[in-house]
Amino acid sequence: MKRTALQRDPQATSDWVNRSQRSTARKQKPRAISPASPAQRAKCRLAVCIVCQNPLRPVQPAHLIDRSLCPEGADDPRAVIPLCAAEHRAYDQHDLDLLPYLEPHYRAELAFAVERFGLVSTYKRVTGDWDVRVNERAD
Repeated sequence: MKRTALQRDPQATSDWVNRSQRSTARKQKPRAISPASPAQRAKCRLAVCIVCQNPLRPVQPAHLIDRSLCPEGADDPRAVIPLCAAEHRAYDQHDLDLLPYLEPHYRAELAFAVERFGLVSTYKRVTGDWDVRVNERAD
């Protein structure tokens, strides 16, 4: 006679019963790692994603430079651009080059990032091109 999984492992039965008795409270929705300020949310409220331009997708304020890398000025509205969730995820995973989409309409945001984070570092972050090297000048 072939035994079932519950017959082979009686502990599994008690685990199954205990699992059904657990609290059925809903898990909290995960919050953004770097929440945007109210001014940043207001800036992006009526905008469309700068990459896909799809008016049906809701946008999120995406920081050009991560708040952890450049904390000063992180709550300034110039620190964010409007991106839909898919493009925001791609940018955060360094799979999206935003430079073609930033010029010329988001030049102020780009200049703000350069001012706070530096030219080469901003270029690397915005384009996702981490192999850029800067030659030092010989004096």
